[in-house]
Amino acid sequence: MKVSLRAPVAADATFWADLRAEPSARAVMPLAALSEAQLRARLVAASGPVFLGDEEESLRIVCADDDPVGLVGARQRSAMMQSAELSVQIAGPYRRRGIAAVALQAWTGLLFDAGYRRLWATVSADNAASRALWSRLGFMQEGVLRQHYLIEGRAVDQLIYGQLRSERTMPPQPAVVCKEN
Repeated sequence: MKVSLRAPVAADATFWADLRAEPSARAVMPLAALSEAQLRARLVAASGPVFLGDEEESLRIVCADDDPVGLVGARQRSAMMQSAELSVQIAGPYRRRGIAAVALQAWTGLLFDAGYRRLWATVSADNAASRALWSRLGFMQEGVLRQHYLIEGRAVDQLIYGQLRSERTMPPQPAVVCKEN
């Protein structure tokens, strides 16, 4: 299976809405209710090339054999701090196949190559699969934000995972093709 990242287009809003509606996603992420029109606008705004000076959200669609199966993102991007918060979401039927790991290796490679020195992610403390993924990719658990998020009415601890460019040990997988604008 070929895993690739591509810039999102407006038509991906339906896919993203379905991804966000999955019960397994809603159980571990605080997702605000957004209309497809709002998601479409976010996708279009976040589709540009990755460079350090752009501090807006950046998103990429994760594809397996050219079919959309997930999304990776970078937000809270700071040129001054050279850091960004990462996210990943893979559709239920495609989980546990290594797709997220390959996509994140490519995504972090793009961001580090663009000049970021630190990448980080927050993970719900009860999301064992996500914690294992970030650890496997060489991200270190840096701390805990106690009861940081309300997820479906539950106060949930968030674990912070981070990686410095100087700590990167995993090169991007050669099977990943990142298509930039």
